[in-house]
Amino acid sequence: MHPARVRRAAQDAGFLVNSAGPAVVRLAPALTLEEEEAAALVSALPEILDASADDGT
Repeated sequence: MHPARVRRAAQDAGFLVNSAGPAVVRLAPALTLEEEEAAALVSALPEILDASADDGT
């Protein structure tokens, strides 16, 4: 896993995350996170991780 690639793929999918270390991606949802928003991220996460693995940069 390359955190910068995961962060970029998540941002491309409309989610804000940050890389907190060489092998760490931090999810820091707003305090007003709705259940539907959390579900959307959980549903999108496999695609985000796949996209970051395929990134050739």
